Formats: sequence, C-alpha cells, structure tokens
Amino acid sequence: MFIRELGKIYKIIAERCLQQWHPELSHYAKHALFVREDFAEFERIINAGNSIRAAIDGINYGLKRLGYRDSLPESFVEFVFFGAELKDRDIQAVKEVMETCRKLSLAESNEVALDALDRIHNQWTLDSTKVFFSPEHAKKQFLFLHSLLIGWSEVKKDLVFLAPIADYLGLVIKKPLGNYNRRSLTFVQQENIDQDNFGERIFEDCFKEETPLLAKVDPSIKEALRTDRAACLRMAERAMHLSVNFSPIRPALDALTSGALKDDE
Repeated sequence: MFIRELGKIYKIIAERCLQQWHPELSHYAKHALFVREDFAEFERIINAGNSIRAAIDGINYGLKRLGYRDSLPESFVEFVFFGAELKDRDIQAVKEVMETCRKLSLAESNEVALDALDRIHNQWTLDSTKVFFSPEHAKKQFLFLHSLLIGWSEVKKDLVFLAPIADYLGLVIKKPLGNYNRRSLTFVQQENIDQDNFGERIFEDCFKEETPLLAKVDPSIKEALRTDRAACLRMAERAMHLSVNFSPIRPALDALTSGALKDDE
C-alpha cells in the first residue's frame, strides 16, 4: 500500500491537512487518498511539500538567529517525506539539532517556531499568486501581508506543517501567542503603522524595492496594487477589523496600554 511508503512525519502532516482543509471528506475517502500510487498526485491534493521545506529552512534560520551553529541537513527533507535513511553524518547533524532544541528555553523555542511560521507564510504567498487575483478569493488578499500583520488566528494554521516536525525534534511550541504579540507590536512600532495610515503604507510599499509590509510575493502583485489603492485599503481594513484575532495593531496597542501582553494560546 502506498501509505507505507510515506515517512511517519509526512503521514501525520497529511492527515492533519486533510482534517483541517478537507473536513467534508469521509474516512473512506481520506483512506482512498493514502493508497494512491502516484505521490505527485497525492501531494497535489495535500499541497504540503513546499511548506514542509519552508518549515525546515525556518527552523535552521531560527536556530542561527539565536546564535546556534547546528542545522538540519538537506537530506532531512527526504526523511520527513519518505522516511529515507540518513547517512551517518546527517544522523549526527539531526541529533545535534535535537540536543540544541532540548536546551532552548520556552521563549527561545517559540521564537524559532515563529521564524519557521514566517517562512511557511512567505512560501504560501509565493505559491498562491492565483489566489490573490481570483475574484472569489478577494477577501484573502490581506493574507499577502507580512505574517506579523495578519493575526495569530491565521498564522497558527500553519502549525499543521510545523508541529509534527517540531515534535520529532523536541522543539517545544507552547503558548506562542505572547511571543507573536510582542513581535507584532515591535514590528508595528518600527514601521510606524497606525489605524489611520495602514492602507496608505501598504500602497506606498508597492513602489519600493523592499516591501516590509508585504510578505514575499510575486512582482505581479506589487504591480497590481500600484494601480489599486482601494485594494490596499481593503487589505488593511480586513487585517484590522475582520476580527480582533486578525489584528496585531488593536490588541497590541490595547495590551500596551493595559500593561499586559498575555500568553493565551
């Protein structure tokens, strides 16, 4: 059966992806997907490959940012997908990363997780240009903003890709909302964003080579936004007012005023 050819970590990710994004599928229908012989077709449905690679890259980046030299080897990707046997030096490299993860404080672990989630988000925006231009997905255009501007409720959805890898490595992700809020607040302050100028700032960014308020996007998205100030305003409005959970600005400023940034999740 095809399911036996998949790595344990990928199986977990695939099962969670189906549960999260395809809840309408019956148990039988989900099982039928796992016994397909064509991995490319299976992955087309699950659509987890690039996010898994981004998660691994993000973990390496997060550890490096904290000053650690350990990193997961390229072969770890194949290990996640297919349980591929690792060479001795790669096994040692993975063990060293696992040892480092066990040494991290909870705050450090959450910071590594946020770095990985940011990489996953950027990969999604690069892969989803068609979503941006699709009229039926107009309400999702705000998701092409920086991960710190779309709210934890959206960002945490990508834990479906990261958590199984983190669990294997011993990277503890626990109540990261506080870490996210603090990062978000710092980002908002550094970029001088407020509720009145958010949309205009997005519009202005599209004329710059570096666009800090946007995620990594295809150049065609920037070009489209340069002639559509209204879309920029809608993206900001959606990010700020769709739900308190989607807005890093209001909750962060409220928390700053009250002196409390709590780790609620």
